Amino acid sequence: MNFVKYESADGIVYTPDDGNRELWLTGDEARFKPVFVDTLYAVTSDTMMPAYTFNTGANGVDYRTMNSKGIKSNTLILCDVLETPDKIVFSASKGWMGDDSHEPFVGFYDKLTGKTVATEAEKGFIDDLEGFMPFNPAVTTPDGDLIGIITVEDISRWMEEHPDAKLPASLQNLADDANPVVVVVSK
Repeated sequence: MNFVKYESADGIVYTPDDGNRELWLTGDEARFKPVFVDTLYAVTSDTMMPAYTFNTGANGVDYRTMNSKGIKSNTLILCDVLETPDKIVFSASKGWMGDDSHEPFVGFYDKLTGKTVATEAEKGFIDDLEGFMPFNPAVTTPDGDLIGIITVEDISRWMEEHPDAKLPASLQNLADDANPVVVVVSK
């Protein structure tokens, strides 16, 4: 796996260049999340120990029967994970992606309060400043900001689906071929 090194005044971040989020750095702690596993591991030069485990209860992935009986429609699969010093942002799948019964979710775990909040993925994270379209974070910064990207096509599609929505002034002069809009959420 190839990694890209990003340096800023806030620190250094290494990220896989293929968009894979199975291994990452939060502060000075390395984390690893295997595919289909509900546990985030703390990685050191000597060991790999559980750091956080998402409780999927009886609906977790059953590794004993997954290959022979498949994924049931009520199985909860922890998918992508972003971690900041005080939050874990995640996506989850109820059922197998691509099946008619599949339901995608997004949410976050607040490390300080222990509270987890999740919603349907299409509802995403709400813009509580201007009330515009929701977004899903794609990356984090070393100091904990969440960053999402919204394309002009995403904005156009959302405006068609929500004709009563008001386009924020900052987006009213976007050309059809404009670069994507970067959304930054700070503490």
